[in-house]
Amino acid sequence: MPSELSAYLDANFEPQDHLAVVLINKKARSVIQRLTTTEQIATTPYQQWLRDENAVHYDVYLSMNTLHASATGRRKQDIETIRHIYLDFDHDGNAARKSLLARRDIPMPHYTVHTSPTKWHAIWRVQQFNKEQAEQLQRGLARYTGADPAATDCARVLRLTSTTTSTARRTGSK
Repeated sequence: MPSELSAYLDANFEPQDHLAVVLINKKARSVIQRLTTTEQIATTPYQQWLRDENAVHYDVYLSMNTLHASATGRRKQDIETIRHIYLDFDHDGNAARKSLLARRDIPMPHYTVHTSPTKWHAIWRVQQFNKEQAEQLQRGLARYTGADPAATDCARVLRLTSTTTSTARRTGSK
């Protein structure tokens, strides 16, 4: 996990970016949320903690956009910088991903993340979007591609790559 996660963090965030890490154990109905920097998440002890929690049935999620350093939560007003546009394919995700990757009218996502047997996320790195632009684009893309229209808020957390139930596949150029 350290090398894959570290590479993912390095490719997608700056070391001092503030992010939300959310762990969810659906069986135990337990949620743990930590707000910290990319640099801290990339440390060996932090990654070991994530592996340990994942091993006891916590799904690990990461904010896709950065938070203000003073943020105490992950609401829309806590978002500082839009780093990603994303889609969540929960319904027939394998076919939806295949269809998305075959399209020529939408840029190739930088990552597709396989989050469970039939579910995928598509993630694009972006620059110079404000919150409203990002959410408007995500809503439009969700309608256009059949992705989950409820997963279009800029404060969303997505399944973190390199946890035991999640694998990322680079689909676009850096």
